[in-house]
Amino acid sequence: MMKNNPPECVLPSPDDYNALLEDLCNAELLRTAAKRLKHYDSADTIPIEKVAAQNGIDLNTLSEEDIELD
Repeated sequence: MMKNNPPECVLPSPDDYNALLEDLCNAELLRTAAKRLKHYDSADTIPIEKVAAQNGIDLNTLSEEDIELD
């Protein structure tokens, strides 16, 4: 929409709007990951095998459908 020639507002299609929101979300996730990687030290990590053992989980008995990493 125009008002005295300069654009007054933009009306994107629903698909374009959703794509824009997804891009915004992805940018935020990327920024969060970059911040976390600045302070990453592999010496501070715990192997998944050790975490599973501490929690009584046998990784050999799990199928891929049972595992959800977040």
